[in-house]
Amino acid sequence: MPSYIGTSIENRPAWMNRNEKLHLQLHNQQTKGNIPTVQDAIKYINAWLEYRNQKACPNDRSRSIQEVLNSVRKQDINKSALDYLMMKTESRTINKHGITFLGMHYRSDVILGLRDKVYVRYSLFDLSKVQVYSMKGEFLCVAHRVQKVHPMANVLGTVKDMEEYKQQYQRQQKIKSRLVKQIKKTFTKDELQVLEIEPEPVLEIEEQPKPKRERKLTSRERQMNVPMFNSNYEKYEWLMENGCTNPEQRKWLADYIRSDEYINIYGDENDEKNIY
Repeated sequence: MPSYIGTSIENRPAWMNRNEKLHLQLHNQQTKGNIPTVQDAIKYINAWLEYRNQKACPNDRSRSIQEVLNSVRKQDINKSALDYLMMKTESRTINKHGITFLGMHYRSDVILGLRDKVYVRYSLFDLSKVQVYSMKGEFLCVAHRVQKVHPMANVLGTVKDMEEYKQQYQRQQKIKSRLVKQIKKTFTKDELQVLEIEPEPVLEIEEQPKPKRERKLTSRERQMNVPMFNSNYEKYEWLMENGCTNPEQRKWLADYIRSDEYINIYGDENDEKNIY
């Protein structure tokens, strides 16, 4: 088999060992980087078995291995029992979603309302359903996988999501109606002491228009929108409010703060800020 890599470090092929450049080169020349698929591997194994079974049987040299195998009476094996034996078992606790397993939800009417711990037998070849057993080994039911549906799928989902939402909603309503009928059939009104509440009408919420967000001006736009100033102190107050956008404005602001005009106009305010 060209892709055989061995079962451990000791028995791996020579081309995988360190510094075996010659073996690696020969391996690449023979295989040309071709890795057989699962179907190819099955063909190789079947071809090898056919070749092996054509040889003489060690216990009866007059017949081949295949002739000996054909003479053996075949056993009637129950495939369902064989599948059952090959299934894996794990324990799970039933929750409000049913049985959560491998990130998927499995539900059945039999386990509806239960919160017990159960055993789950499953096959990786068919994860559409799981078999549920009690902790004592008693068979309970077969739980089927339920597709996850978003609550807003009926409004925002695709056609497939809307159809799945309707089916699950109808299924829940059937379970609810069947449960209510069973309770009313089993108990009287005095025993139930249940106050029937009329469902409140669903209020439609009007869609509010989204307020338009004012776009902030970029530094380039602010620079281009600088107004004309009649005096230096107007320019100073505008720069203190909107900020400087270029080195020229920063230099002008630094020079103005050191000027006599700034000291005469803002000197007292700065002194009061420093005091308090």
